[in-house]
Amino acid sequence: MRGWLLRLVSGTGLCAVIACYRSPAVATDADAPDAPNEEVVRPLGSVTLVGACTPEVEAPLDATCVEVTVQCPNVPDLNARLTRVPGRTNTHRGLVVLGSGGGGVGSYGFEIINRLADLGFSTVERRWVTSWLDSEHGMLSAACRYATLITWLEEPAGDAPFCVTGNSGGASEIAYALAHFGRDEIIDLAVPTAGPPMGQMHLSCGNPASWQPSCDELFSPDICAAGPRECGYDDSAMSRIDAAFAGSPCASYDAQSEGLLAGESVVATSGRYDYPSTLVYFLFGTQDCSSAVPQGYLYYDVIASKKEAATVDAGHAVPASLEGMSAIADVIDLNCF
Repeated sequence: MRGWLLRLVSGTGLCAVIACYRSPAVATDADAPDAPNEEVVRPLGSVTLVGACTPEVEAPLDATCVEVTVQCPNVPDLNARLTRVPGRTNTHRGLVVLGSGGGGVGSYGFEIINRLADLGFSTVERRWVTSWLDSEHGMLSAACRYATLITWLEEPAGDAPFCVTGNSGGASEIAYALAHFGRDEIIDLAVPTAGPPMGQMHLSCGNPASWQPSCDELFSPDICAAGPRECGYDDSAMSRIDAAFAGSPCASYDAQSEGLLAGESVVATSGRYDYPSTLVYFLFGTQDCSSAVPQGYLYYDVIASKKEAATVDAGHAVPASLEGMSAIADVIDLNCF
């Protein structure tokens, strides 16, 4: 049953390409947690192999596909299609899992996957059949799905490097897996791009003007230099967040919503932010004016272990630009070991 996965493991110059920098810690409003102090590692679910599926039309000729069902507490089962491309060098350099943004139903893009395969990395593109955000039991319950899936993918990899990258909503999947599910135990390198946009959701769901000064400071000078910089979620983002809850705590924000959203955020008192064995390398597009940038930096700022942040000439969809794609591949090439 696991033969498809077992085959995955067979077979600073970067700063001249992208702008490397570190963001200063920035205080938010008085309601934001000062520091996590009630760490909770949440339980994982299980994965069942459904069978083979047809790779996407754009996939390379050496791609194969399987469909799996991910089961987690309190949320409906959710299927994912996993497209694997093997490394194309004699030396296997590890496994890289790539995830698209939003609800994760779209393609990540195969140009970068081809590039990683040529560098010797096996890759798996994670593509949910329906949105991973659909839950009604909260964002943490929904986030169990990705944490469970990557654990299943990593098991047959053994001692080979295991690295992950995801854009926007895909960055949130990674951040939740690290902060709330203890997946730093298996991840050697995490490359969140354009996020995570769910750093502290109550700040962008509520009255964004109340944290505008702090929010503005979270943008590095080269990001959205011409403005305007967005601190609140747009309607699309609010809709995706509300999909994880019963009701609409983001779109219909009130005092009760504030506590709920704060507790279900990436940065929350129950989270853990020290990852001794994992490098977390953030990439942001200089043309990205969305709230995903300051939200992503809220997570960056609380990480107490190895971390880097850089900008690249791209919009919110970092992997969609040539510069963004090259930067992601370079970060993985230099740091996935």
